[in-house]
Amino acid sequence: MAQQRHALRIALGVAAALAIASAASADVIFLATFDADSGTTVKDAKGGSGNVVGKAATVDGKLGKAFSFDGATAIAFAKTAGLAKVKEPMTVGAWVRPTALTSWSNIVEMDGPAGSWKLGFSDAKPVWTTYRVKDHIGVGPVALNAWSHVAAVYDGAAAKLYVNGKLDAEIAGSGKINVDVADVPTLDIGWRSTSKASFFSGAMDEVFVANTAMSPADLAKVMLGLGGGSTAVEPSGKASMRWAELKDAR
Repeated sequence: MAQQRHALRIALGVAAALAIASAASADVIFLATFDADSGTTVKDAKGGSGNVVGKAATVDGKLGKAFSFDGATAIAFAKTAGLAKVKEPMTVGAWVRPTALTSWSNIVEMDGPAGSWKLGFSDAKPVWTTYRVKDHIGVGPVALNAWSHVAAVYDGAAAKLYVNGKLDAEIAGSGKINVDVADVPTLDIGWRSTSKASFFSGAMDEVFVANTAMSPADLAKVMLGLGGGSTAVEPSGKASMRWAELKDAR
């Protein structure tokens, strides 16, 4: 009987975790988990791929594997059909473990002459930028040498910045998002590609873009992980189960 109850708890945990994955990932159009990457090519779980600029290296992440940025490394993803349609409302986020936060550093961006965007840092403060329009700068600070989840929700009227699932700042929004033009060819992680500056130092995991304004509840689900190597549930206080194991259990 005890074994049956334990099996039922695990099954319920599997079902709940799969429901979380489905609900949280429904509007995600870009996702880099870094769990199965090798060499200088990085996969987007939604079908795209990126090229590493600089040294390619993975480390243990918050959820599975993470990509290591040494302050001179970046990743450029070719713009997919999904990314070409990005506009507000939208949500962008990632797990980050910075080793340095001085001046400007980028998590992820799409930069061009008009309609472009960025999630990154101004020193240790999170910032959402509508390029050439406004830097929506949060409060922070985001800790060094520790994992933090940083996200921006933008609907045009306001930019909401979240750190570890909690609202860090809400700033009146300014600037339209429209990257469906030839001069915004890539989504870039870890730098500002147009100036080859604003490099990030540290590790990143589960970098995502969604074409909806996520609620705090949505972000809480995303923080549990959207990728194949992330820890999702701990049924009955027992050992963690991973998404890959949950998928195998279906």
